[in-house]
Amino acid sequence: GRGGGDTAGGIEWFAATAREARRLGLTGFAVEADAARAQVLADVGRPDDALPLVRAARDEAVAVGSDVAVTWARTVEGSIILRVDPESATQVVEEALAECHRIGYAAGTSVNLRTLALGALCLGDVAASARHLLALLDELLGRGSTLELRAVLDVAAPLLARAGPATVAADLPATPPALPRVGLTADVPRHAFPLAASGRRCVR
Repeated sequence: GRGGGDTAGGIEWFAATAREARRLGLTGFAVEADAARAQVLADVGRPDDALPLVRAARDEAVAVGSDVAVTWARTVEGSIILRVDPESATQVVEEALAECHRIGYAAGTSVNLRTLALGALCLGDVAASARHLLALLDELLGRGSTLELRAVLDVAAPLLARAGPATVAADLPATPPALPRVGLTADVPRHAFPLAASGRRCVR
């Protein structure tokens, strides 16, 4: 699957999972699988395919009354829009974040804060990016989710390259790949934020 580098295989497995989940009447699981497939499609440069898929998943979740599935689909939608229109993505992500807070959805909260931090960085608002990233760090540490620190440092690297100490910014790019990947959220694309790693890791 995707974790092993087989992106095409991952897309097919998510599609097959969604089909089987619907056959079994597990709509929430099907929606999650479609949202995951949309994420991967966007990661490989196919946002025009990803957006209709995740929006259909959201509508399906609305129809069955699953708040978590609706909110997750909206969260993924915002992260996909970010790739093509960071400014438009902000409102979608902020709405999804508010809904995550309302229903107590910790995983969605983390993803939306990271998307907001990355979106602000794309728009050149370093201060806003730092605020969202610090909120994400507080969120993760507050619930002891240290395994998710890759999501913070991956955005912190290009953020510090623009506004922080040069030595730290040089070390950070070597750090995220050394940390566990605990979700489907893709790493920050280095073609968008090129950085030269020093080779040293800040976290071991």
